[in-house]
Amino acid sequence: MRDNFSGSRLLEIFENAKFGPMRAAIFRYSYLYKIGGVYLDITKAITRPFDEIIKGRNGVILSYEARIDGSSNHAIEDLDQLVVQWCLISEPGHPLFRQVLDEIENKAKYFANKVFESPKEAILEFTAGKMLTRIIREYLRNHSNSGVLIEDVDYGERIYPLIYSARFSNIFRPHYASIKDQSILELH
Repeated sequence: MRDNFSGSRLLEIFENAKFGPMRAAIFRYSYLYKIGGVYLDITKAITRPFDEIIKGRNGVILSYEARIDGSSNHAIEDLDQLVVQWCLISEPGHPLFRQVLDEIENKAKYFANKVFESPKEAILEFTAGKMLTRIIREYLRNHSNSGVLIEDVDYGERIYPLIYSARFSNIFRPHYASIKDQSILELH
């Protein structure tokens, strides 16, 4: 982050984020913007070859989650469906991820130095799935030739977590979803 964003507001936000999932999301979007490639959470697996998903296409390739009831209407505009964060594919420098990073920089003032009853919900709105989905919807509405391709739900896979991260990754501290009444970002 320091090599690519030295002296930036984004680096300040990254370094002062109080929860790992925030830093992970900021890093993920920054990496995809600067370097491009495939981001896949270590706790997930896709059985289809990435060559089959990418098929020589350029731009950004995304998928979205099934609704809680398991159904899908295959529409990114469905407010009950979020874009998946656990697998993102992008060419370097795609303007969608620049817009995502700009959103984080612009909205930091609304999340900094405030106590949230549910830090998890604030994180979802600021750096995670809800923000990402909102920005993607905006981007697609404003760019007819967007270079953004939407795959089927969960990339057409039946996805099972490889590791239940809430049980294994936070042995010494509580999972951020269980924390109440805390700030998520300290900026000066």
